[in-house]
Amino acid sequence: MPRFSSMTTTIGVLMSENTMPSPYLRELMELGKTMGFPVRPISASSLSSLSRWPDVIYNRIATRKEESSIAVLRLKRQLQQEGIPYFNERFFNKKEIDQLLRAKHDVKHVLPATLSYTQEANMLHAFLEQQEAIYLKPIAGSMGEGICRIQKLDHQYLLQFREGRMTKSVSYASLQKALATARNKMRSMPYLIQASIELKRYQEAKTDFRVHLCKNENKVWVVVAIAAKLASKSGITTHVHSGGHVENAVRVLTSWYGKRAHDVIEQLEQTAKQITNAIEHHLQIELGEMGLDMGIDIRDQIYLFEANAKPGRMIFSHPTMREASIYSQQCIIRYACACAQAFS
Repeated sequence: MPRFSSMTTTIGVLMSENTMPSPYLRELMELGKTMGFPVRPISASSLSSLSRWPDVIYNRIATRKEESSIAVLRLKRQLQQEGIPYFNERFFNKKEIDQLLRAKHDVKHVLPATLSYTQEANMLHAFLEQQEAIYLKPIAGSMGEGICRIQKLDHQYLLQFREGRMTKSVSYASLQKALATARNKMRSMPYLIQASIELKRYQEAKTDFRVHLCKNENKVWVVVAIAAKLASKSGITTHVHSGGHVENAVRVLTSWYGKRAHDVIEQLEQTAKQITNAIEHHLQIELGEMGLDMGIDIRDQIYLFEANAKPGRMIFSHPTMREASIYSQQCIIRYACACAQAFS
């Protein structure tokens, strides 16, 4: 299949089948037009029918199920055969990311204590005694779906989980019963067990941070945005889908650290770059953007909770994030062009 012969790089954004372009994609298309690089929404089925293909593909397929479909896997093979670059090709696996980062001496200290779901119940008892509360996270989950929290309270175990945008709490007499319910909620999917970190709070709400990184035209990671995310009063995570909301990170950090806030931002940025470089080096795949969920505990220790290969755009809806949103889109377009030129 021939690529576009024009001197202008054309960028294809791979979408889920039968979906309309998202507001983000529409903005990206408009910006691409302004910058002189056409951005076109495509799907696995529509791409195969084109007479000419884009010069580079940016993967924004929304679900793991579709990403592992026969049509998409066939498309990946075709792109490889044609020498067309394809970046952010797959979702991350939480267990894989945890294991690879624990092997990196410069970043392993930012990971909360974690157990594999395969470990025995007696180990969970000991782990829970040490940590006071734990999170159970589906390895292939996203947007906080399926996450449960278990806390030991005197002679009971409090299980918390999300139902819609609400958090439900149920007490059990034994850890085994709490785990059985949690596993049922996660539909028997593999999961990680992670220590609950006592996060700093802003306006009495548990607070963490989304650090959004993109590659620039030199294929170097840059932090394009940091936003604070605040949990709802009863929420077990800060996800907006769980009732959380976005706040300006500088405002939050200044309330905690005063003039030292910018030093803390630099620490977050430096740590985020170390993490993204470590992940990319290990996975050996093309990545143009990444979203990291990070937090700061009451002892001022920085933690990483999750790395996202398909980061959502919710933080950019905050009024103070408009310039960062445009900058992130510019980076994606410039990085895509750099990939296309490298393969031409």
